[in-house]
Amino acid sequence: MKKLLAFFTLAVALLANVTIQAQIGTFSSSPRIIVYGEATKEVEPDVIVAYLNIYDANYDMSYDQKRLQNLQQITIDRIGCGKYMTNPTYAGLKSYTGTGGFELRFKSRAEYDEMLNKCMNASTDEVTVSLDYSFAEISNDKKQQIKDQLLDLAIADGKKRADKLATGTGVRLGGVIYAEEIPDYGAYAYDGEGYGNYLNPFSVKVVVKVQLHYEILK
Repeated sequence: MKKLLAFFTLAVALLANVTIQAQIGTFSSSPRIIVYGEATKEVEPDVIVAYLNIYDANYDMSYDQKRLQNLQQITIDRIGCGKYMTNPTYAGLKSYTGTGGFELRFKSRAEYDEMLNKCMNASTDEVTVSLDYSFAEISNDKKQQIKDQLLDLAIADGKKRADKLATGTGVRLGGVIYAEEIPDYGAYAYDGEGYGNYLNPFSVKVVVKVQLHYEILK
């Protein structure tokens, strides 16, 4: 039985090796020009995430957590941010044992700016209040719709690059023999190429990239 299993394993390995070699040989046998095409669009976010921080302005060695939590509850009610709270929720404050920051989610820049203005004027002799922007994002459905629109533009950009390479090197360009959309890792407005905008962090950048292989005709 062991000999049969070993023979079967060896046969599978040899078959896989032959298959891989055949694929590599087929892939590399055709002269080609390889290009990358790209298309980008910046859109307004669906969600803006920020963190509300409420600190004890008179913090000292006699720090009282219950007192701080009471001050936080009063401040949250005073600035009216309960409807934006997601972690914890406003209802969850009753059983919440932490002291923040509190995650807030806004559906528009206008909502965020209004709350930011309230927080900038909410500090008192007892508490220090700040609202810190974290990131902005769009829904997967909206992102996919935009990517579908950008795909043709990315392909056209790749074709333009291939034409320039063919002209510059004096070869004739044939048809596409391989095409692939390069996967991305989300659409968020924070640091990172393809995800955000340094000048306008509230503008979400969606990027579509493709790899195209054009046959070189003899």
